[in-house]
Amino acid sequence: MNTYKQFQEADWVLTLGTFTGQHLTTGDVFRTKPDIILRKRGKILAIIDTKWKKLASDPLDRKHGVSQADVYQLMAYARLYPTRELMLLYPEEPGQPCGERTPFGIAGGTERLGIATIDTSCAETEVVRRLGALCRQFDPSPDALTA
Repeated sequence: MNTYKQFQEADWVLTLGTFTGQHLTTGDVFRTKPDIILRKRGKILAIIDTKWKKLASDPLDRKHGVSQADVYQLMAYARLYPTRELMLLYPEEPGQPCGERTPFGIAGGTERLGIATIDTSCAETEVVRRLGALCRQFDPSPDALTA
């Protein structure tokens, strides 16, 4: 059974963990659902995929420690979901600054791939608050996401 959690505020809906085991055509082999889908009034604002490995700390690493396979995964989501905003979300060390790092464009497309970090050691309400702050870049309305 699929389990997920939703956070809703006004006209935003943030859906977490919507694993469905979808095949690209028949829905029974490959996973094609991202970890987080941010919607507003039924329209997808952004696709966010969470990673549980840490990013490289080398400031000279042009890829910021992001693997090519993770980028390909987000490129597939860009093809399957109607949105230009994509994000890879990584854990950050407790107490370190969180937020978006340098965004990237995807060659041959109009999509924007953001790389961001979030401190997941906080209480759930604080993680949701920080996630809401990241999501505001896709829709800067003053409403905050709440659990």
